[in-house]
Amino acid sequence: MFAPAKALLNAYHPEPYWILEWDDADGNVVLYAVTFDGFDIYAAGIEFDSGGSPGENWVLYKINRQGEVVAAKKIDWTATAQFRAYGIAVDSSGNIYICGSGTTSTSQRQPVLLKYNSSFTLQWSATADNGGDGYHFYDVKLDSSEEPVCLWHMTTGSYIKHGASHFNSSGTHQWSAAHWDSTTSNHSYIAGAGRIGLDGSDNVFVCISDWDGTSERGLSTKKLNSSGTIQWHKLLVKSSSNIQGVGDGVVDSSGNVYNCGSHSNILYIVKYNTSGTLQWQKQITFTSLSVTAFSIDGNDNLYVACLDLVSGSYKTHIIQINTSGTVTDAFSIETGESSSNILLIYGMDFDANAMILSGQAYDQDVGRYVQVLIKCPIDMSFEGVVSGGDIDDYDFSAETWSTSNSSLSDNTGGTSDKEDTPSNTGSATTPTTADATLTETKIDLAA
Repeated sequence: MFAPAKALLNAYHPEPYWILEWDDADGNVVLYAVTFDGFDIYAAGIEFDSGGSPGENWVLYKINRQGEVVAAKKIDWTATAQFRAYGIAVDSSGNIYICGSGTTSTSQRQPVLLKYNSSFTLQWSATADNGGDGYHFYDVKLDSSEEPVCLWHMTTGSYIKHGASHFNSSGTHQWSAAHWDSTTSNHSYIAGAGRIGLDGSDNVFVCISDWDGTSERGLSTKKLNSSGTIQWHKLLVKSSSNIQGVGDGVVDSSGNVYNCGSHSNILYIVKYNTSGTLQWQKQITFTSLSVTAFSIDGNDNLYVACLDLVSGSYKTHIIQINTSGTVTDAFSIETGESSSNILLIYGMDFDANAMILSGQAYDQDVGRYVQVLIKCPIDMSFEGVVSGGDIDDYDFSAETWSTSNSSLSDNTGGTSDKEDTPSNTGSATTPTTADATLTETKIDLAA
């Protein structure tokens, strides 16, 4: 987010903009999360073992502002399953918190939070679950004391639960709070890499796509206090529609919270104040839509990343929206030389000058996805085509969009919240850390 010292630095040094790609010959790879501390960029995702077996592992990058890779680490779980890094955060001392799904001693997936120091030495690993398989930490944010809070998703019996876990900086579990609906086993749904938000008082906002207790899925927004106790829960639904939330709790400097999702070709964004009162709900109509990321910059501008299919070609839109729900800027990116090429953006972060986008793009020549990290001007001023990487070219174009009022219905009364806590908290299985060996390509943007 915004760092005043960085703005002064760039008054004397021109800002470089670039695209980085990493290719893994053993399979599809992706960067799910990115964070920008004003000087360096940290990104997390997955890579494959040699030959694609036994499975996926975490990958962690540190890149400086010039696009030079300072460190690239493979976090190896040495087990046969999909282990994915979904969230990343960095404190003021350069310690790195990275979360996702790791492995137990019996090779089952469990939610794992790792802490590395600034030299990339593993400090500790921690978990919070109920045993079993298929659990994940989807995000990590740091509170005002620089302690990590994670969003998790787990299954117990026939119920899917979601909630938050708080650890101190030494990895000791402080609290976990699960919130779930006892009226239906098809309770919650988190699309892609879910996110949570924290306000200035360390209240936690959990924003997902959730069932209404009957048959419809909508935008669920929950506020927990700094001890994990639920304060309020709101659910907006559309009749005969399943709204798939991007799962990102975005909180502005005044403590307002925003949730975002889509159904069919319509993007929905809603705003609540800190007391849970709905401020507005807006929509944008596209051709064929999938929302992939939602974020906010240091000036309270909202950003939505989405994939659209326009006239047979895929196009990625990045749309800026102010706190009143009005579109203030937008651009699109098309990739490759074929309509089948796709760019998916899963992570976004910002400072006063730059926008950082992380995700994956399809390389038609080799038939797999490569990791992509893009640093471009935050004012969306760059236009044109750049070439030179695995994806052949990236075409940046200015766009114009507008929002209109939407009419989602409040169905909070259709849910019955229950609270629960995980039974297993403490140290997690420790992975091995080594240098990553993916093939890197850098493309410079002339902004």
